[in-house]
Amino acid sequence: MLCSGVFYYFHLEKKTRQSKYLELQAVGNMKAEQISEWYQDELADVFLVSGEYIVLENIRDWFLKQNQKSKDKLLDHFSSVINQHGLNEILIMSRSGGILLSTSETPLSPDSVLINSLDVAFQADSTLSTDLYLNRENQKIYIDFIAPLLDSRDKPIALLVFRVDPEKELYPKIEQWPNKSRTAESMMFRTEGDSILFMNELKRLKQLALRKRISFAKTIQPSLHPVGVVENVSEGIDYSGNQTLSHYTPIASTPWFLISKIDIKEAYQGVTNQAIIIVSLILLIVLSFGLSLMLIYTRRQRSVYRSLFSADQELKKLSSVVQQTADMVFITNKTGIVEYANPAFEALTGYTKEEIVGQTPRILKSGEHDGFFYQQLWKILLSGKSFNGVFINRKKSGELYYEDKTISPLFSDEGEIVQYVSTGRDITSQIYLENDLLRAKEKAEESDRLKTAFLNNISHEVRTPLNGIMGFSYLLAEPGISDIQRQEYIRVILQSSNQLLSIITSIIQIATIEAGQEKLEEIHCNISQLTRDLFSQFVSRVDPNKIQISCHDSLKPDQSNVMIDKAKLIQVLSNLMDNAVKFTEKGEITLSVFLANGNIKFSVEDTGVGIPPEYHKVIFDRFRQVETGDARRYGGNGLGLSVSRAYVDLMGGSISVSSVPDQGSRFEVTIPYKPVDLSGIHEKTRKPESQNTNTSTSPTLLIAEDQENNFLLINEILKTSGYQVIHVLNGAEAVEVCRKNRRIDLVLMDMKMPVMDGYEATTVIKKERPDLPVIAVTAFALRGDRERAMKVGCNDYISKPFRKKELLDLLERYIKN
Repeated sequence: MLCSGVFYYFHLEKKTRQSKYLELQAVGNMKAEQISEWYQDELADVFLVSGEYIVLENIRDWFLKQNQKSKDKLLDHFSSVINQHGLNEILIMSRSGGILLSTSETPLSPDSVLINSLDVAFQADSTLSTDLYLNRENQKIYIDFIAPLLDSRDKPIALLVFRVDPEKELYPKIEQWPNKSRTAESMMFRTEGDSILFMNELKRLKQLALRKRISFAKTIQPSLHPVGVVENVSEGIDYSGNQTLSHYTPIASTPWFLISKIDIKEAYQGVTNQAIIIVSLILLIVLSFGLSLMLIYTRRQRSVYRSLFSADQELKKLSSVVQQTADMVFITNKTGIVEYANPAFEALTGYTKEEIVGQTPRILKSGEHDGFFYQQLWKILLSGKSFNGVFINRKKSGELYYEDKTISPLFSDEGEIVQYVSTGRDITSQIYLENDLLRAKEKAEESDRLKTAFLNNISHEVRTPLNGIMGFSYLLAEPGISDIQRQEYIRVILQSSNQLLSIITSIIQIATIEAGQEKLEEIHCNISQLTRDLFSQFVSRVDPNKIQISCHDSLKPDQSNVMIDKAKLIQVLSNLMDNAVKFTEKGEITLSVFLANGNIKFSVEDTGVGIPPEYHKVIFDRFRQVETGDARRYGGNGLGLSVSRAYVDLMGGSISVSSVPDQGSRFEVTIPYKPVDLSGIHEKTRKPESQNTNTSTSPTLLIAEDQENNFLLINEILKTSGYQVIHVLNGAEAVEVCRKNRRIDLVLMDMKMPVMDGYEATTVIKKERPDLPVIAVTAFALRGDRERAMKVGCNDYISKPFRKKELLDLLERYIKN
């Protein structure tokens, strides 16, 4: 009973200690994570505000025109930002540290810490923060978050500073403790050489934060004696001389460290109280035991016989347990010769008892462990201790399995080792499951990282042309601009619109590929003509003094005509040529086409920056780019090669890359060759069916469009081209007008409208007037939209946004007919 009491006490103490270790670890990690999240949020806030349109426009207006009204607008806006984000003050400062604007009527003089950070932020053109610092003027602690303010050319002209009072925003996160405690506290510090600097006030040392440097060895190091049970949890003497339990961790994304601690006396208070109770009970038991000795002695002989009988019964039970247990058990002599193996051993390894007895366990050796592993095993066993570890062994069938094994020595009465007992459990399925989970976790983390990088990149790629469109649209509306300026603004708006449309098209393409909606549409195509057109298109985009573009066509005239999905092929080659132009600053770009082994092959070769070997297999994956992060030199959304590979796969071909960094790259596309005999080909052309009865010299068009802005655009295009226009707002009105007005020559039908959509309206109109041309107009532009429109009777299809020439050319084809 005494041993049981002692054992119970130590068991309770161990369990309580483990619980306190885990609790302290959880508190420390939680606080470190909260502080890190707060720090990242503050950096994000100053970045977002520095990029707000209202801030940049008023800054530029104030700087360029000294407009007091713009300055007042900034102060009003910053006041709302202070209230929203709990800031102490917002400043606009020059690179040299001059205060250009402050929300405070009496701003503090800039500290040297802040001034040094300003120069770094201005040169790096990035968002950063100072460390916590003690302001010399008012002896208060602050931390500043800094972001550059950019002019219209994205050059920094000033710096935006968010001043935060840590007493309000940071210290509560450090000092709050989830449970009520007398001694628990958290200390945040940073290291400076062999000293530390506390960032917050301590319970037992006041007026210390950022004011005094203390030797690391005198304050923190004595308390960091790892317990070896829970990561980063230690026991030792703290700065005040008390025995404490501590958790030490760096705070992610910051130069700070955090120690969360509690006095051991308080942590183990419950165990101490229970120990007193246990000792009292043990004393009572010992007293009772002493009084009972005489009675027990008189019955000694009978008890001996009963004990012998019980021992025999226990031995039989033990033997039965060993025989029936699911764990593998075998016993060897002191030289390692197997003397016994239980049925579980036979079932797992495939060796019978007769086959294993007399052998050594080396019969199970797989060769997966080196000699050092077995040296350590025998070193531990010969010292009289038990060895525990995971073995990779081999069954009789040759199959490998994992075994969690414990080997223990058995001793004679003289203390010599006479046998070894090995018990083990098959954990193969558990190991495989853990490996699968680890691989799945790594794959998920990689996917998440790539998607995050992709979303950040897409955000930048979309906002860049959108900023050009919005900014120059505002400038276009300003009075007094010259015709030259107006034309330049319009050029930038159109260029940015095309860039934005290209990005959206890539996203739509990857979405249709993911949804499995992409289908092949093979038509007759002259490959030589296609490559010449592509060559001409890209020749006009480069500076001939820096880059020479050439086209090598090895096809004979009778080999150029093939059946292929022309649109997808153009998309693939355009993506490859676009990348070659983008990543080649000078040198040569070559577009080649040739036949090889029953395939038609295209290659795009450049002398550009090249691709590192480790990226050759992954650059065709979705969201993959060689350049990542904020320091990318080249634009792009990272989808071009992914779309290209998907299209090539759909066409039954393959795409590959060979590249050397700083020397260039060669992309090769291989597609099955499907030649066409022109003598048997009858080109399928759409013949619009229209027998117009309108004798007017100005054709009449019906525009079915519910969006006013879209109608105004179409109307402006048509008015200048001599067309008469009738406007309706939904499909039902379009059907009614077509019934009553037989002079309508053509219908431009928006497919998404209220009351009755364009698909239903077209179906009705075509039943009543089958000769009236109907052209579908839609903003969806997904795979299947064209087929659906043609299925309900539309003669042709045009997707938004469209260019003026594209619309007029389409109308002219049908009006002439």
